[in-house]
Amino acid sequence: MYIINSSKEQDRQFVIEQEKYNVAVQDIQGGEYDQALSLLEEVDQTNTKSVPVKYYIGVAHFYKEDFDKAAQEFSNLLDINPYMVKDSEFMLLFAHTLINANQFDEASIVLERCKNLQTPENMPDYQDQVNQLIKQITVSS
Repeated sequence: MYIINSSKEQDRQFVIEQEKYNVAVQDIQGGEYDQALSLLEEVDQTNTKSVPVKYYIGVAHFYKEDFDKAAQEFSNLLDINPYMVKDSEFMLLFAHTLINANQFDEASIVLERCKNLQTPENMPDYQDQVNQLIKQITVSS
């Protein structure tokens, strides 16, 4: 009986956290970054290794222009899932974040990696963006 009740509670908790996550993603899309962060941080407390949750926490901080926190979340994301270094769009966002956080050395490393990644179909100008960011670092540092 205990196992059945415990399982039902876990299922209920999962549904609640999934709903919070879904609302938070909608909040980000609607520009409600503080609300999104509040929900995502609640979910993050019980799902500390959730890649999507870490990603959207970083995105919310990015849009709030809290680039240091965004960079930290994206770094945490890479600790959880090192294969994200193969995600072209994520790496470009990470590079933008690091540049805005004045972490130019780290951004250079990320951009060097970006140069060797596949161009996403929805971003035909991907390599141009990478090259522009490299130039921006050269001017800024």
